[in-house]
Amino acid sequence: MYNVKADLEALLEGFKWEVVGLLLEDQSVIDVPSDSRAISAIFEQLVVERIKPIARKYRCVLEEGGGREYPDITLSDLPGFEGKIAIDVKTSRKKSANTIGGFTIGTYLGYFRTPDKKVGTIRYPYGDYAQHWIIGLCYEFETYEEKIGDLVEEKFRITDIDVVVQEKWRIASRRTGSGTTKHIRSITNIGDLKAGRGEFGSQKEFLEYWRNY
Repeated sequence: MYNVKADLEALLEGFKWEVVGLLLEDQSVIDVPSDSRAISAIFEQLVVERIKPIARKYRCVLEEGGGREYPDITLSDLPGFEGKIAIDVKTSRKKSANTIGGFTIGTYLGYFRTPDKKVGTIRYPYGDYAQHWIIGLCYEFETYEEKIGDLVEEKFRITDIDVVVQEKWRIASRRTGSGTTKHIRSITNIGDLKAGRGEFGSQKEFLEYWRNY
């Protein structure tokens, strides 16, 4: 039986931030922007590259999402497995050693409420996916100063990364994401995220709550 969690955790073992900058055509290197959106985009691509070997191992189809499309990765045609698997990558800076602000783990409108239809930014109808997985990266963001000649530049580093691999419903809370977006928010304790101790007792309860929110 295909074990999504075990395979993803094995592929992401020892995961760390290994990016030193952006390489330009003239071979010079410039700093990665410290904006959280840029950091998240790089994290997502690093994770996607890490888990691509799943397709070779199981001789299944792996499709990458584009832009704002859900999910980041779709796995299909897995031997002995009925339905598709959605894998979405999320990131969040740590607020303390044990907490984050929470991942936004998907919308509670649109395709989420019409599982039999391909609505909006989803690769296949939501109901085509037998499982919905979240790879969550909880990280420390540290700034420091670096002196180059007479110039002092502010730099940053990404450290202390905790990797969460859980089905979406297992880490969901009953709260919405930040701002005005119509998204579901995850729980915030890192230990509970890793253990899948969310606020719902089953996937059915999760779906009923958010589809009627």
